[in-house]
Amino acid sequence: MAIKDILPNGNLSFTDMADTYGVARTADLGTMYKNGNINMFSLHKPQDQPGLFVENPTGREDDHSLVCPLWTDIINTTPGGWSYRRPTGGEASPFRGGDSAGYYRLARPLVTSGKIGGITFEWSIQTAGNGAYGPIMTLTFTRPTHPGNLREHHVKQHGVLLSQWYWSVLLKGRSGASYLFVAGETELSGRVAYAKLGEGNANRIEASLTAEMADDLNGGQAVFFLWLPDRSILGLTYDDLQTLKGSGKMIGVYAGRDPGTGDIWINPAPLTVTRRSGNVMMTGDLNVGYNSVGTTIHGYSAFPVKIGITGGDSSMVHSANMDWNAIYTPGGIDKYFSAGVQLVENPNQRPRSVTLTAFKAIYPSAAVAPPLDKATVTITQAARPMEVTFKPAELIIDAIAGTGDVFFNCPADGQWYVRAITASPELGPTGGNQIQWVTRLMKLSSQDGVVGTPVEIPVDPANSYMTGPAYVRVICDANRTGAERIAYIHLSHSGGYNTLKVIQRSI
Repeated sequence: MAIKDILPNGNLSFTDMADTYGVARTADLGTMYKNGNINMFSLHKPQDQPGLFVENPTGREDDHSLVCPLWTDIINTTPGGWSYRRPTGGEASPFRGGDSAGYYRLARPLVTSGKIGGITFEWSIQTAGNGAYGPIMTLTFTRPTHPGNLREHHVKQHGVLLSQWYWSVLLKGRSGASYLFVAGETELSGRVAYAKLGEGNANRIEASLTAEMADDLNGGQAVFFLWLPDRSILGLTYDDLQTLKGSGKMIGVYAGRDPGTGDIWINPAPLTVTRRSGNVMMTGDLNVGYNSVGTTIHGYSAFPVKIGITGGDSSMVHSANMDWNAIYTPGGIDKYFSAGVQLVENPNQRPRSVTLTAFKAIYPSAAVAPPLDKATVTITQAARPMEVTFKPAELIIDAIAGTGDVFFNCPADGQWYVRAITASPELGPTGGNQIQWVTRLMKLSSQDGVVGTPVEIPVDPANSYMTGPAYVRVICDANRTGAERIAYIHLSHSGGYNTLKVIQRSI
């Protein structure tokens, strides 16, 4: 047998036709057209059309002999399947051998559900910089590109070329609710530039789902169809579109075996929708300067939110300039929102922070909002810069006594720690006590010249600050070197670090 993928336009033999259509070579033309395996999606094929000599056969009404029944009950039924109307013989529908010239055996359906089997979708509000997941369910079908394929601008259905119809989907939830989406390009504003089947984005549907829709659609189904609205839908919002469900003309997309690939397209397609993460997300905690008087917090939400103080130092927020009843509505396909926060300059020599919670606006407070319907952000304000001064400014220690007292003067709330003790006035690349003859530092009290219970001050601690002024005793080994020796004590704090020079005399 000589099965051909494409039958020739000239010198078309009866043998090639019989082998390609899968019938006996002894069959007559009528038997071949009635019983052969004819691909309905080939641009050139036997057509049900009157006339013995038809130069460009396209079916009875330019329908290319496709039968796509109208779908009228969009809520309670599923669309009818496509079929191929073969020629039947006789004057009204003769068997024309020339119809088979250019027949393409591997032609593909011009529009399908775009999904083989069920649709699995993971839903979340996307985090900053992470576009891997989001509230947008993207559905596409592959356009056939071979010139032997039947395309939307070739065929009419119900009097209108398919190029004027829209590829659409009705997502049906378990609750009985349904959601209509139409192919096109979703803009950042959240509106859709709807595209007809003959236009650029006609094979792409972006279904922007809320959290409630995602929950309802898990276990539901997607019904794909072609829609010819009875009015213009250009510029309509999603809500406007929903009012048109069931209006105009509708036909289902092709469901069945793909002659070109062997894939089995189904319609409706079952839905599995899972929520990967919450309905509100914040982009991350913020750090601001001590003198910052405002900042902007950012987040993503599936619904309008309010913002409230839920922890930390609320005095750092200028409540007089914050409307805590304001509602922030997420916009665009990424559901992004932002809110300005007025701050008060930090009067303290230590950092402070406040926690804000964005929560679904229908709740009276963040406390009663479910965990998935809220998210927090912490704003940390840096400490006011400070300086530590020393009395005396330069500490001189006797050779034998090995001790000397000095007062570290700083604000009462100032936090500091001993970063290093080195032989250089510069801080150096690493901290720690690099001068072995300075053996210990002891805090005697918080007042100059007053001696209380000594407490050792660690050098370069991992997680330890001293707070406020300190009267400090520096303890050294006896100096028997025959020369003065010098060390530098570096104190780190919110303003940087200050350095005390220590000189120990020699015997």
